[in-house]
Amino acid sequence: MKITNSEFKSLLMAAHSTLDKTGTMTPERAKVYWEALQDIPVDRLRIAFMLAIKRDKFMPKPSELIEYAQVQDMTLRAQQAHILVTSAMRRYGAYQTVTFDPAINSTIEALGGWREICGIDRDIWHGYRKRDFVQIYTRNVGMELGGGRLEAPLRLPGIFEVNNVAKGLNPPRCVQVNIPTALLALLEGGK
Repeated sequence: MKITNSEFKSLLMAAHSTLDKTGTMTPERAKVYWEALQDIPVDRLRIAFMLAIKRDKFMPKPSELIEYAQVQDMTLRAQQAHILVTSAMRRYGAYQTVTFDPAINSTIEALGGWREICGIDRDIWHGYRKRDFVQIYTRNVGMELGGGRLEAPLRLPGIFEVNNVAKGLNPPRCVQVNIPTALLALLEGGK
């Protein structure tokens, strides 16, 4: 949902009065903020202004507020990836070889690999290991979006593959795990 002009001015003035002790918010400056930020959904814009008030010492530029709004997008995306991995852990377990997108594959590898995470206690996986997953995944996606090269395995070997390869046998098929488009749309708010 788009923000109204009056609600936007209210958020802008609250942030300005808290963070900018030196200047005034001219109509021209307010218009620049409005033009840059008006297309951001209202809930994310509220969060962006609150993050600015909590974290910044000075009034942020529009580009910084956009970054704060995108942090929420990245966190949501990371939580969705965690749900996908958790579902795959239940469905396929440590025995099956799987692959996700490069950001998830790299995150799982950083956490010790597929077989390792499948053996993590459920409470630990949903506790501090979830926090680790979200942080690493967010960093990986940020690296991808920033044009950096992300080192990621093409597949995450399960127990069957490791045993078969050790015996000189062919590895079993690899399961491609992804979020179906309709589910992804639902998770992102029904768009």
